[in-house]
Amino acid sequence: MTAVIEDGGVMTKERTTLSLRRCILLIFIISLFISAACYGALIFTNWVSSATKTTAHMDADINEEIYNRIDSFMQVPYHVNEVNHKVIENGMLNLSDEKQRDRFFVGVLESHSNSIYSFSYGTANGEYYGARRNENGVVEIMRNNVETGGNSWYYSVNEDLTAGDRVVQAGKFDPRTRAWYKAAVEAKGPVYSPVYKHFVMDDLTVSAAWPVYNESGNLDGVLGTHMLLSDIGSFLKNAVEEHNGIAIIIEKESNYLL
Repeated sequence: MTAVIEDGGVMTKERTTLSLRRCILLIFIISLFISAACYGALIFTNWVSSATKTTAHMDADINEEIYNRIDSFMQVPYHVNEVNHKVIENGMLNLSDEKQRDRFFVGVLESHSNSIYSFSYGTANGEYYGARRNENGVVEIMRNNVETGGNSWYYSVNEDLTAGDRVVQAGKFDPRTRAWYKAAVEAKGPVYSPVYKHFVMDDLTVSAAWPVYNESGNLDGVLGTHMLLSDIGSFLKNAVEEHNGIAIIIEKESNYLL
């Protein structure tokens, strides 16, 4: 063993070499750790950025899908009126013919999903005709004219789509006072009504309304296709349920949360 004398002490070359090796090893390990940490941080940052972009794209796609489903759902009442208002406007439906009238309204309602609560027509002189689905989803004929004394009466439907027994006798009803009728008269064209309380059902309602004019340009009445808010709510719930989402409805004009 070779030794050197320094300041009265003895230090071996071997111990000096071991200390130097330890320092180099420690520096290497620290450098390796720092490099790994930086590389890991870079990978994590890129992963977070990529995940955020992917989530944003998924969010946009899901929102668009849900919006399109809801938009299509809410356009159904509009299209019902669009297709059928000409039937009345062009005189193809004789409102004084009870059987023809009842078959028309029942047929239109039954050809659409349960999301449509009722399909009706209110005349400029206050008469009201149509068909609705009751609390059990059974279709009934609605009638309000001189024969009913201005009251709203509902009838069961026979197999030939004509009126059967009277099943509900509601109170006085004038379609001209209802929100959907007024909205169409004011707009002078197809329009969605503001939300309003239903006359018979314990529910809120929104209606697609379409004014009908005669050849002289005078108002004959208003055609209405009506949806209950509870049915709209059920559709929204089903539309977002698979995505663990929540859907809300805000009325555009009033900003009311419905």
